Amino acid sequence: MSKTHYSRDEAEDLLHRLTDDDIKRATAYSEDISNRARKAIDPRDLLDEAILRTLDGSRHWKRGMRPAEHLFGVMRSIQNSWLKAVTRAKAGHSLFVDSLSIEDQEVKEEWPVELLVELQQRAESLLTEGRLNMVEQCVLRGFIQGLEPKNILSRCRITAKRYVDTLLSLAASLTRQSR
Repeated sequence: MSKTHYSRDEAEDLLHRLTDDDIKRATAYSEDISNRARKAIDPRDLLDEAILRTLDGSRHWKRGMRPAEHLFGVMRSIQNSWLKAVTRAKAGHSLFVDSLSIEDQEVKEEWPVELLVELQQRAESLLTEGRLNMVEQCVLRGFIQGLEPKNILSRCRITAKRYVDTLLSLAASLTRQSR
């Protein structure tokens, strides 16, 4: 891959060589994160997701970093992304349209919190896959940065209708990815 990060094959080999101590430390850390998140994140799912993101290449592993340290960093990142998405969804701030005017018509869309969380978790992999068009990339980057929908519209220079269409396209991308 590069001189600074392990390749996918190297990362897989390193994960296969995890010691019992590494696994115990990573498991304890995932349980600690789960407790701090008021059990909203299952510790086993968190650790599994960290390993999966390492193996699928969406999280790069810096050379020289110990396995437990790498997994800790990935788990922290997953926790932060997940909590941001849930907080936004609960606060009514989300990537999705709460209320936007399209040609004098009010559009109200309700999107499941699960879709918000999944989009937040997979945002980086969607961007790095290279399958998104420029508007989808712009909308997704605005979401990652925590912008309000009206600011995303302005930044991406799109209409509210195009914004909704883009959200539907991103949701379809998630559906295709999870198959």
